[in-house]
Amino acid sequence: MSRTRGKDIGITPGEGTPGSFATKRQSAPEVLLSANALELGAQEAATRAAQLADTSRAVAARATGTRLDPRKTAGIDRWWAGSFVAAEYGASGEGFEKMPDDYTPGMKAGRALSGHRRTSRVKYEGAGVALRMPSATAIRRYSTEHNNHTFDVPVSAEVDGRTVTAWVRVTSHGPRLWSTKAVGFAPNDPRGLKVAEAVNAVLESRRPRTALAEARNLVARRRARAREVGVAMRPLSARNSFISHAGYDRGRGVLVLTMSGRAYGYKTDEQTAARLLESRSPGAVYNALVKGHVKRAAVEIDPVTGRAYDPKRIKRRFGVRTEDAKGVKASNVAAREAAVQPK
Repeated sequence: MSRTRGKDIGITPGEGTPGSFATKRQSAPEVLLSANALELGAQEAATRAAQLADTSRAVAARATGTRLDPRKTAGIDRWWAGSFVAAEYGASGEGFEKMPDDYTPGMKAGRALSGHRRTSRVKYEGAGVALRMPSATAIRRYSTEHNNHTFDVPVSAEVDGRTVTAWVRVTSHGPRLWSTKAVGFAPNDPRGLKVAEAVNAVLESRRPRTALAEARNLVARRRARAREVGVAMRPLSARNSFISHAGYDRGRGVLVLTMSGRAYGYKTDEQTAARLLESRSPGAVYNALVKGHVKRAAVEIDPVTGRAYDPKRIKRRFGVRTEDAKGVKASNVAAREAAVQPK
């Protein structure tokens, strides 16, 4: 099997999701990542290489620090190779499709995995983030040509004083309406939220080059978008209740309660919700009128705004099409092969 060398990928350790690697299989080929460029510990690099080589198993994405400056074009070979190492892969080539490194209209000869020219990368900067990724034009065109399926886009970014290599999962829901999710970051990592929002701002803008400068504050931008749906949650912890927060969605007729860090939705009338919200003993009202008396309803809490929302309704802004992860993708197979090399 032909493999593209993964040397000089320019990655240094970052704060990925703990425990994200699959268990090593003894039958995996003997492979390694490029030792003369990586600053990962020897065992960590060996573990990642072995897991990438075992294509029968899924491997989680890992947002990882990089020595490459996203403001500069230098190091394109290391940029793409590092992205391949940091990506998420399903078993046997499945998973969300990776935007390939050779997506150009002319498909002329070049240094991509296929032998064609590499996908054009562009720097976008502003709002405290320097971002390098495939051009907004290329991403939009790729989405259109693939029936607006959810797919993964490689990025590098300087955010909060750190430079990171990662992937952002993107979905087009209409003209200048995208959902974006950074993968491989620890849950609610502010860097991941900012990277995802930066990509969203670029893709939704009429002027991608100035989109981040115009956004100014990415967290505020996300909050503003999230306020289009969902309801505010009121803290109840001061009442010595096992219910920490509560809110009521009048449009859906759903009472939302947070207990032990999890959100629960209940179909109730406004009068019942008001009794619980205003009671000095909300737990007693919950036990008497809600628990076991009404139907449950799907709810989620946005990690940035703390607002409760209907997962189906917010899908147009923050969701992905999970069904698009099914099936083998040639670009996934090629990228995973390129991330490792034989010993």
